[in-house]
Amino acid sequence: MKRIAISLVLFMVMSSVYLFAGEDSPKIGVIYLRKVFDTYQKTIDYDKQLNEKAQKIQAKKDALQKEIEKIQASLEVVSKDEKEKKLKELREKQMELRNYMVESMRNINTEREKYMQEILKDIKPIITNYAKENGYDLILNGDMLLYSKDDSDLTEIMVKKLNEEYKKAKK
Repeated sequence: MKRIAISLVLFMVMSSVYLFAGEDSPKIGVIYLRKVFDTYQKTIDYDKQLNEKAQKIQAKKDALQKEIEKIQASLEVVSKDEKEKKLKELREKQMELRNYMVESMRNINTEREKYMQEILKDIKPIITNYAKENGYDLILNGDMLLYSKDDSDLTEIMVKKLNEEYKKAKK
C-alpha cells in the first residue's frame, strides 16, 4: 500500500514537472540507491568492521556457552549440597550470556544505524551536485520504480564519484 502511495506521489510530481517546467520534457535520472549504498567502498569498509565485531561477540558467546555446558555436565556427578551451588552458578552464567547477547546486539545495531546515516549523508550531496551540474530536473530512486530506460540510470556514475571522494578523504 505504501509503495502504491509513493508511486502515485512520484507520478504527480513528474506530471507537474511536465506541465509547469515550460520545456518539452524534464531531464530525469534514476539511481538505484541500494546498489549505490552496497557498492560504496565506505559501506564495504564499515561492514568489515561490523563483521569483525560480530565474530568477537560470537567467540565470547561460544566460550560462555561452553562454560554453561560444563556446569550442566557437572550437575550429574556432584552431591546434593553441591548441586544447589552449581544450579545457582548455572543460572548466573545463563543470565550473563543472555545479557551479553542483548547488549552486544544493541551495540551492533546502534553502530550499524550510525554508519548508515553517515553514508546516506555522503550520498545525498554527491547526487544533488551531479544533478545540478548536469541539468537534471529530477533524480528518482530506481529501487521504487517499476520501469526506467537504461540510459537514465546514473547508479554507476554515483558509485564512482562516491568512491573517488572517499579515497580523497581517507588520504
